[in-house]
Amino acid sequence: MEFYIYLALIVLFLSLVKRANNKVVYIGVAFALFFLAAYRSLGVGTDSEAYYTIYYQYANNDAYVAANENYKTAEFIWLAMLRYFRNANNYRGLLVMLAALNAIPLFYALNKQSKWPLFSVFLYISLYFYGNSMNAMRQSVAMSFLLLAIPFLEKDKNKYYLLLMLLAMAIHMSALYVFLFVWVFYKANLNFDNKLKYALAIAISFIIGMFFTAWFKETLKPIANLFASSNYDYYLSGGTVNESRNLLSNLGLNLVAVFMLYINKDANNIYFKLYILGVIMVNLLAGLGAFSGRVVSYFSLMQIVAIPNLLYLVKKTFQKYLYTVIFIAYGLSVYIYYLFKNLSEIVPYSNIFLSLIHISEPTR
Repeated sequence: MEFYIYLALIVLFLSLVKRANNKVVYIGVAFALFFLAAYRSLGVGTDSEAYYTIYYQYANNDAYVAANENYKTAEFIWLAMLRYFRNANNYRGLLVMLAALNAIPLFYALNKQSKWPLFSVFLYISLYFYGNSMNAMRQSVAMSFLLLAIPFLEKDKNKYYLLLMLLAMAIHMSALYVFLFVWVFYKANLNFDNKLKYALAIAISFIIGMFFTAWFKETLKPIANLFASSNYDYYLSGGTVNESRNLLSNLGLNLVAVFMLYINKDANNIYFKLYILGVIMVNLLAGLGAFSGRVVSYFSLMQIVAIPNLLYLVKKTFQKYLYTVIFIAYGLSVYIYYLFKNLSEIVPYSNIFLSLIHISEPTR
């Protein structure tokens, strides 16, 4: 676990020193994170070995692909990658390609859209998106494509937004529904200037989701059917409702959201609006386990742009320092909490180039 803590602290330190705006430093950090994900041992990440099983047993089995709901032909880029790397006898190449498809759009988008790119990278690590990206690899690629696509949506370049949506969908089907939802949400042009209204929406959704979670299982079944091509219906019909959510941690996440809502001088920024929408969705859906995590992650990711851009607009020096400390504490508390839980099973970290590898690569 210490490895991940040092990693977050190093990136935080680099973001706080004067060289934080140095593009060489930024590219170096981006490459290091790509390398650590791409060349991790297969024991790092719950799905790392599962992806190996899919790659080894099913990549060239057309009958399986046609019959199994996990691999609809709409995900043609993912299927092509499976077949290519299986034929090339190179599973590590598949992991490297997935890591690259995640890292390139992500770090490019952060460099262009964030007012403080390295702090965005720190938040990407500390809010555990980096840890999850070593598990839900295909969805992480789709999430990065969404970050890349939002500027095209804002500039009314809908054909480029659509193209990125289709590319993301061809890797992970969930992108189709999320990208369409984001498009509708943006076109609705909701006004967040009435902060009390949205603060109440957060509070009410927190109460409903925290204490009445079981009510949503039957209500959401028709919605889950829309996700059948990505096997989302399994997460509702086959999974169990988690009614023992942590009151303290969920309350903390909501208080941070309300705090951000009231100090943000640009509450109508699309990244911030999607983040607030994600908080409300977390409140209502988090008790449903994997279903909520899959859907909500797209919107929760927006805070890695929303928070640095919020801080950029704070002009008073003391307030800027105070808010920065608050968000650092917020990120590190979330990070340590998830590391102790070993979410996505990324602890301990090991790399194929290190001598101390806690789990060997599967053999054929």
